[in-house]
Amino acid sequence: MAERDGTCATPAAADPTIRRIVLDVSRLTFADSSMLNEMLRLLRSGRLVLAGPLPPSLRRVFELTQAGPLFPAADSVEAARTL
Repeated sequence: MAERDGTCATPAAADPTIRRIVLDVSRLTFADSSMLNEMLRLLRSGRLVLAGPLPPSLRRVFELTQAGPLFPAADSVEAARTL
């Protein structure tokens, strides 16, 4: 989540030794603009990959914002680790 100073509270995003952040969305039940905002912050690090089939709520956010093509995605966590 975002901190009040505008930085990303996800430590992995700030750690240059981490090559890839895999976000498993396969069990996600709710997504909104706040989640999209945090995902965009992680994406700016150049290392975010989504894993799992996109759930309907996230797919809907992507449809409304046309942000889907910005996010690399894979069918599974294992496949995402290879991207």
